[in-house]
Amino acid sequence: MGQKIPMRTHQEARHVLTRFIRAYNNGELEDQKFRSLCFGLNILLSFFKTEKEFDFEERLVALEERDR
Repeated sequence: MGQKIPMRTHQEARHVLTRFIRAYNNGELEDQKFRSLCFGLNILLSFFKTEKEFDFEERLVALEERDR
């Protein structure tokens, strides 16, 4: 688990989570490290979600302005 893994997109982050879970199940990650990694990943996914919500809001406003 020492290699750097890209997490620029939601899909890449999902793949990383899958790797964390597999490593944990295989005994390659200790409980505390697994929890810490999942916590950090949860924060990253929250940013992705917020970014999508802002994008959606901007698109909605643009559509509403266009229809006026």
